[in-house]
Amino acid sequence: MLTDIGYFSLIGGYKSPFTDPMTRKYTDNTTFEDVVALYHFDEELRQLTFSYLIKVEQKIRQLIADSFCAYYGESQSHYLNPANYNPSPRLASDITRLISILNYNANQNNEKQYLIHQRRTYGNVPLWVTTKILTFGQLSKFYCVLQHRQQSAISKAYDNVSERSLG
Repeated sequence: MLTDIGYFSLIGGYKSPFTDPMTRKYTDNTTFEDVVALYHFDEELRQLTFSYLIKVEQKIRQLIADSFCAYYGESQSHYLNPANYNPSPRLASDITRLISILNYNANQNNEKQYLIHQRRTYGNVPLWVTTKILTFGQLSKFYCVLQHRQQSAISKAYDNVSERSLG
């Protein structure tokens, strides 16, 4: 197990429940197998959680693009315009950062063929294409800088979820 997982990842990451915080020594009757079992439990939990997180991420990605495009259209000039986001001054730097990421992906990113194709073929990379490359964290920031009416439209796609709880 140590060869496969590594000491730091296994022991360093999973020994805490089996040690006394005052003495930093293992509690009585703790075995190596206890630590390994906790590691495997965590691994299974991560896999289960990740499978649902992927579905949530894909849905949020599409809802953000659909909601934004419903108000402003799919032209990249619309999602690169700071005026089309929440006007709160406290969000200005987040909006600037997001637009910078979107601008790079729409106009300069040469790693993803689907971006290059849209740019060359249509002279425009729609938001629903650009959001495909955003990380979950970037999508979360995107949601937070949307105008309230767009956040409301997105939150309605989930039962018993408010705009605020999605942010």
